[in-house]
Amino acid sequence: GAVDAERFYAIRGRQGSHALVAYDRDDGAEVWRQTIGTCDPVVHGGRVYCPSGPLYALDAATGRVLWRYGDGSVAGSFQLVVAAADDERVY
Repeated sequence: GAVDAERFYAIRGRQGSHALVAYDRDDGAEVWRQTIGTCDPVVHGGRVYCPSGPLYALDAATGRVLWRYGDGSVAGSFQLVVAAADDERVY
């Protein structure tokens, strides 16, 4: 999972059907849910990055998919092993 100032993000679901879910840090209420598969999310600069086969960038406040890169094939899949961020990039 991942955490920012307002929400925490976790993968929820059963085998074959996983969603990235954002919860309010104050009361634990679900804020949004995006069915994109399982991943280890990284939060930075108002975005949630989710390497789930393709690499997704979602708006942290709404869960809207901002962009997707890769096709999910073995050659086009992503897995973040070490994640870091500066003012301009997520590594």
